[in-house]
Amino acid sequence: MSPLPSHFRSAKELIDRSNKIILIVDERLDGDTLGSTLGWYFVLTALGKSVRIWSSKEVTHLWDYIPGISKIETDFSMITTWKPDLGIVSDSSDGIFLQAIIKTKIWPLISFDHHSKNPGYANLNLIDQSAASTADVVWTFLKWANYEIPSLAAQALLTGIFTDTNIFSSSNTTSRAVEAGTHLISLGANPKTIVQRAFMNKSLASLKLWGTALERLFPDPVLGGIATALTLADFNRLTATPEDGHAISNFLNQMLSEEYDLVTVYQEQPNFLIKGSSRSRQTDVAKLVSEHYGGGGHPLAAGFTITNAKLIQVGNLWKVEKISKVD
Repeated sequence: MSPLPSHFRSAKELIDRSNKIILIVDERLDGDTLGSTLGWYFVLTALGKSVRIWSSKEVTHLWDYIPGISKIETDFSMITTWKPDLGIVSDSSDGIFLQAIIKTKIWPLISFDHHSKNPGYANLNLIDQSAASTADVVWTFLKWANYEIPSLAAQALLTGIFTDTNIFSSSNTTSRAVEAGTHLISLGANPKTIVQRAFMNKSLASLKLWGTALERLFPDPVLGGIATALTLADFNRLTATPEDGHAISNFLNQMLSEEYDLVTVYQEQPNFLIKGSSRSRQTDVAKLVSEHYGGGGHPLAAGFTITNAKLIQVGNLWKVEKISKVD
């Protein structure tokens, strides 16, 4: 469902009359939430607003090429002491991590998103499920509102579009996303920087980790399709970080032949957590992973977290083994 023009008007009225605006980053810290949020930062700053950005987690070096990344703060007390007039959150589909803020805030919240499972937790919800990315939704609104998009904002927004469409190669790419990308490049965004930093520029540890993932491909007996598994021992042995495994599922989804519709990457995390990332060309993986592991996302791209579990090898296969609850 596309946002109604009345939502656009209401959002613009709130933004125009607000002087202190806090931007909130979703806890997943992916290219779309960061790109959309930092795009807003430069747009609102150009409008003369006082703007601050809050994240519940530290942002890793993986994203340090996005303009304005150093502006992000993680001190929760800032939320209450700074006393903003308005909050804007981009690409946060469920708002679970926002509940503490929502319960205590006295300022309105606007949500920009493209996830189908967004329940509409904000005061104003500009959710367009047909959009390729949240950056796409933000761009559409900025164009409608006739707000200036500075070159640094264009660079940040193009990052969101590129990372969520795999540089216009994924099945969720739309003509509007391409139009947005073309416009942002005309405003000064540099696509080469994003391609090099987001999709290339891999460390030696990262390449070795990817090699392990490719070597371990196996038929997934639970979700179907092809899967691979990366353990904590792999990360320690290769001195790799979770960020080094970023985008493996996207790569496999693009590179595997058409006979493999579905691919899943299982990664062990500290404290007996397993993070999963599924990609598909046709299967509704959001529904599939929700049925088996919880989680969700888009029909062709979804993620999940399994608690109190570890990965074990059984012959040539890997499986999730639940363990006794860990305190």
